[in-house]
Amino acid sequence: MQIELRIADITRQPSSFDAVVNSANSNLHFRSGVAGAIHMAAGAEFEAYCAPFVPLAFGNAVITSGFKLANRWVIHIRSAHYLNDEYPERTMVEALRAMLRLVGEHHIKSVAIPAIGTGVFKFPLDLTAEIIVSALRNDAPTLAPELQRVRICLPSLPMVRAFRAALQLNDPSDQRPKTAAAAVQHLIETLPRQTLKKLSGLNEEEFFRSHFGLGQYLRNSLLHENYALRVCQAKHSADIRL
Repeated sequence: MQIELRIADITRQPSSFDAVVNSANSNLHFRSGVAGAIHMAAGAEFEAYCAPFVPLAFGNAVITSGFKLANRWVIHIRSAHYLNDEYPERTMVEALRAMLRLVGEHHIKSVAIPAIGTGVFKFPLDLTAEIIVSALRNDAPTLAPELQRVRICLPSLPMVRAFRAALQLNDPSDQRPKTAAAAVQHLIETLPRQTLKKLSGLNEEEFFRSHFGLGQYLRNSLLHENYALRVCQAKHSADIRL
């Protein structure tokens, strides 16, 4: 399955995407954010068509026609408010799995989804990215085996970076450490003694200019920051100064 990140308006995805995902409220009503944009683009009949499916319970999903959208289907999922509702992470996971079941049942091969929960539902961006990527990588092969292409539609470059980091962390083929501390331990265990001695003597600027930086050892490049150096020079100083 191909997962692509795009700065894009989810209401303007081409017909090559069979379905788009709506982060809905319980009444499937027109409102702000992604749901409001989808309702507006789908046309006046859309909300009335959704009426028989309400209320949509937490963690559930329902599929409707796309009406005036270029896409055949809209899959409405009910996540939770990160601050106001109980177990919001679990609810989002359940909602994504419910969405993937509908994708599988309707033999959908391509779908566009938004950054669910990051607007009015106040989900932290990194958490949303981690949950969505995990569902696509771990649940989609079983629940939606025919799904071939997923486009995650995002409003800004920082959001693209967050999802790219989540994809990198969730890549099963990448066996590098996920944390700076683990990468430092990897350095200690694998680099030659003389190299470690040289590494321990570098100041911060020299450390990041040299090829001894942690970037090549980390799955998440966002962790290649000062924290890594502090861990290397403080927590593991006794091991490094051989």
